[in-house]
Amino acid sequence: MNTTAYIGNKGNYSIFEYGKRVIKFRTSPLLEKYVNVNLWDNGYMEVMVKYSNQNEVTEDYIDLSPILENLYIPAESFLPNIKNVKIKEYDYKY
Repeated sequence: MNTTAYIGNKGNYSIFEYGKRVIKFRTSPLLEKYVNVNLWDNGYMEVMVKYSNQNEVTEDYIDLSPILENLYIPAESFLPNIKNVKIKEYDYKY
């Protein structure tokens, strides 16, 4: 079983991908890219990001649990199999 998920962004959307599920959620239009995932804790991520209005890479936080809840995806069955998250660049349009 695959235990790696991916996060990236395209335009005003962040994209979280695991298995056959691709979850899009709105993000800041200033987000240029995700640089690194420092921490993955069962749906909570600490990520390093680059924003267009800042010269330096900064730390940011994402909690997937409320996003999954709004999409009627049961977090208790979706999240436990994910052991790490990697950055992925998305070049297709939405």
